[in-house]
Formats: sequence, structure tokens, C-alpha cells
Amino acid sequence: MRWLNYHHLFYFWTVARTGSIAAASRELYLSQPAISTQIKSLEEQLGTPLFERRGRTLVLTEAGRKAHDYAEQIFRLGHELCESLSASAAQPRLRVGLGPMTSKLLASHLLGPMYAQPGPLLLECREAPTDILLSMLAARELDLVLADDDPRPNTVGTPEWEFLRRVDFGLFGAPALLESFEFPRSLQGAPMLMPTPGSALRDRLSEFFRAHDVSPKVVAECEDGALMVELARCGVGLLAAPAELRATLQSVHGLRWAGPLDAVQVNVLLHSTRAQRSHPAVERLLKSTARAPAPAHAAG
Repeated sequence: MRWLNYHHLFYFWTVARTGSIAAASRELYLSQPAISTQIKSLEEQLGTPLFERRGRTLVLTEAGRKAHDYAEQIFRLGHELCESLSASAAQPRLRVGLGPMTSKLLASHLLGPMYAQPGPLLLECREAPTDILLSMLAARELDLVLADDDPRPNTVGTPEWEFLRRVDFGLFGAPALLESFEFPRSLQGAPMLMPTPGSALRDRLSEFFRAHDVSPKVVAECEDGALMVELARCGVGLLAAPAELRATLQSVHGLRWAGPLDAVQVNVLLHSTRAQRSHPAVERLLKSTARAPAPAHAAG
């Protein structure tokens, strides 16, 4: 492997950024001949000129422009590394991925108690399709993923999952939509906000409607649960949401309880690797969460 002298690269980058060897000399507190010698060494190592002189001006060659682009990325990443490690040393971080249909209100209920523990904590949350989040988890770009997908057998090289909680759902709506509402009969033709096809919750709701012989009118399909809460608040349609959030949805979002969605249950799963489960915040989450017994077919 060919090793690059990053001191030489830094001097080159500084000259390109400041516009001249004289300006770089003042910034770096080095003599102009010393900087010129370092850049000459870099050009010899790379096997191509990086600057050409036009009159009294130094101009980047095509190779020099390419080298400058790489140098920009290298030193930006170096700066980010120092900033990240400095921040991590001062304040532990927990990097959480949230699946697209994971209730944000429920996630806040699960993650909130960790702040009651002693010591500082910086929480970073990302939302993306579950397969992307699991790839980030495997690459150690995340510490855990909360998702409501059905359990699937673990495969070699993929993060493990652990059953965290079984969530029961209920039906909510704006007061104007629930006038003279008889549950579940009034669901026939009623405007309904639905998760996108293929999600665990969508499958459970479809089963519920078939079992009760009702066909609501789907007025929106959303991946974002928080958006559906806002649409429900505006009276666009009825919403299926975790029953345990009933008080919050009523007091904060002005929604009314329409009735329980019997047998509409979704498993909240925590995905992680064995190494990441030793993260103090992940350990606290597992200890603070009151978990129901796992389904018979589930295994971590």
C-alpha cells in the first residue's frame, strides 16, 4: 500500500486555499522555501505537478484540482472526527434508528425514562426504512433500532432483535368526525388514515375490518405516524394509534377515543448487536422498559 504524507498534503491544501505560498507561509508560520519543498515532495510522490505558474500566480493543474477535492474531504472528516470524539467524551450519545411506522409518541415513552437516570445523555434519532437502519446498525452507525416489523429469523452477519413490547391499538378521531359515531359499525365508509401497504399495522387493520365486515374509505396512506396524527387532528380521517397513548392524544392533540381495535397488536422490536447491547444507555432502556412476555415464536 502506498502511504500518503499528510503533512505535505496539508501544506498543499493550505496553499490552494490561501491562494499563494506567501499567504500560506504567514498562516503556517513556515518559510516559503520550506513550503515549496514540501509541495515538491508531494508532487514527486504523486507523480504529477499540482500547480503551474502563470506570471506571479500559482494555478492548480487538473491533477491539482482533483487532489484539492480529496484534501477538502480528508481534512473535513478529520475535523468532524475530532469534534465527534470531543463531544462523545463530554456527553455520551445514544444513536437510535426509528422504523417508518414506529409511533414517535410511543418511542418518546420508551426513550424518555433514560433521562431520569444519572449522568448526561445526547440522543440522536434517525428515521429510514428498516432495512436501511439495520444496515447502518451493522456498520455501527447506530446503537439500536426500534421497529414494528414482524420478527424474522436472524441471518449470519445481521443484527439480532429482541421483543420489547406488544402494543394494543385503538381508534381516534377529531370530535367532529365522531359525532353520533357507533363503533365499529360507523367505520363503514368512514374516512381512514392508513399506514402504507406491507407494514405490520396495515395488515392487522385490514384483518380487523374484514372480521367486522366494514370497509372504511382510505383517504391517506402515510409512512410517517406523526403526520397521520396531524391529519387526524385536522379532521381528515380516523387514526389507529397505540391505546396507551390515549391520554396524550386527547389532551395534547385534541383527538377523541372512538373504541378499541381488538386483536390489532404490533410487536415493538429492539434490534442491536451483542457489542452494542453493552452500551450503558441500551442497558438502561432494556431495564426500564416493562416488557410483556415475548410471542412463542420470537427469539433474540
